[in-house]
Amino acid sequence: MNWVARLVRAGLVRQPVGVLPATDETVPGPALRRRRLALLAGGAFVLVASVMWVYALFFASHKSLDRVPDRAWTTSAQAICTDVRTRIDALPAAATFRKVAPLTEALRQRAVVLAQANALLAEELASLRSLRAADATTAKLTTEWLTDWDTYLADRQFHVGELNAGRDVPFKESTYKEAPISNRMNEFAGVNRMPRCGTPYDLA
Repeated sequence: MNWVARLVRAGLVRQPVGVLPATDETVPGPALRRRRLALLAGGAFVLVASVMWVYALFFASHKSLDRVPDRAWTTSAQAICTDVRTRIDALPAAATFRKVAPLTEALRQRAVVLAQANALLAEELASLRSLRAADATTAKLTTEWLTDWDTYLADRQFHVGELNAGRDVPFKESTYKEAPISNRMNEFAGVNRMPRCGTPYDLA
């Protein structure tokens, strides 16, 4: 590249009339090779990314790893959970105790209702465990899900103790991968079309 082209590129002078701008042919050999390699690498990246998206959208399996094969199990589970949720929904809501005074009495009454709901959930878990899975995958996945439920129910029972002790504290539940364990439980219930088997909303 001559000194005129360098000045033009630097913006210090205008391109002289009748003089063609510098092209890749004027770029030193190593610099030209680096530029071509960068272009090839960029094109390869775009190609690989495009192939991955096409595979993900049209060829990869979209079947959830949490979906159980035994649909009879999930149908029976939904019926069990529906019955229990109906009974939990019939209990006094948390807002019922907001105007009760003193606060310790409000917390005590709230604890009584929560203990009743916990007893119903324990009954639900026992009924779900009595269902016989038709295959090993269903047995494995449902056992893991019910184990999460055991943990969540233990958290609820601990909260009953907090309320009985007069401590007005938020419900604290265990976590799975730094997220509330109920997220994982409810996702499983949703994937398997058992919406009534998700966690109840009585703690709000």
